Amino acid sequence: MSMFSKKRRSNLLRKAITPVVLSSSIFSCASQITNAGTYTWEVKQDYTDTSYYESNPGSIENSSKFMYKMCNGDIRCWICGRVFSLSNRDDSKQMRSHSHVCNLKLEYDDVEKCLTISGNGKLDKRALINQELDKKGIVLRKELKKIVVKGKVNAVSDFTFASFCALNSVDISHVSNLGSHLFGYCTNLEKVIFNENVETANFDAMFYDCEKLKTVTLPKKVKNIEGDLRSMFEGCKNLTKVENFPEVPKNCKSLYRVFMGCCSLNSLKIKINKEANIRLLSTFYGCEKLTDLSIDDWKNVSVHHLEGDESFLGCAYKNETYRIVPKNKEQQKNEEQQK
Repeated sequence: MSMFSKKRRSNLLRKAITPVVLSSSIFSCASQITNAGTYTWEVKQDYTDTSYYESNPGSIENSSKFMYKMCNGDIRCWICGRVFSLSNRDDSKQMRSHSHVCNLKLEYDDVEKCLTISGNGKLDKRALINQELDKKGIVLRKELKKIVVKGKVNAVSDFTFASFCALNSVDISHVSNLGSHLFGYCTNLEKVIFNENVETANFDAMFYDCEKLKTVTLPKKVKNIEGDLRSMFEGCKNLTKVENFPEVPKNCKSLYRVFMGCCSLNSLKIKINKEANIRLLSTFYGCEKLTDLSIDDWKNVSVHHLEGDESFLGCAYKNETYRIVPKNKEQQKNEEQQK
């Protein structure tokens, strides 16, 4: 069930399948046939551009950058996790010379339709594009069913697995940094194995339109959450269970379409950071089987449901508590002082 306009859907799809040529990093690829039905290739990427992004990491202008600005103003390396303080002169100097060389080895079994990725560093979508396979009529985006990422590959960038329409299973249990839109349009995806402890994750549109996804167990602990979880499970019409849903961070402004169209979901528990100021925007639209909804300690945070919003339209949950716009913290404080 897709809720995006045709134009926006087309733009997302084109972005997901189009390789980006990066002027600031060296990208090289060598491939060979090792035995019948098995193909291997190696990818080397040099990351040297230490300019950082502050928002929208998936945009073309930010696609070569591996440094980002955190909420507290510090700069963090997306590959190794090192943090630099701009107010510290030594940190600023070291950041300018910070770089990474990522070496990846990819092995594709054309019989099992399985791709195994090993090596070190950051994996992005370009590594999965192999012209030699294309010449042989092997199109991974249409045929690949299973992906296993192992070794010291500790980061997967935005859109890496998006639009792999035959993909059924992904093992990224060794990866500690996750980009946004990872599995968007993976309409046959049923299983994802995450690392239990993740350093950084952007859950925006992570499972957008994953129609066959029924249950998912997310990382138990996420140290830094980028983005605001928008459209995280939008269009997952067979989703029935979500384990370890991440605590909504204080920098999140709205839960935009997070579960929109999840018409099989019947229960859900959400925890929100007490410093957050959240708006519900079409959050549970079309969740026609959702009868058990729990938002932990929601009265102590600012959770707004705007009049006229469709967050609960077509939703089975009927507790009127969530249909009332709660008082914000300042109003609560003033009323307590008056008493």
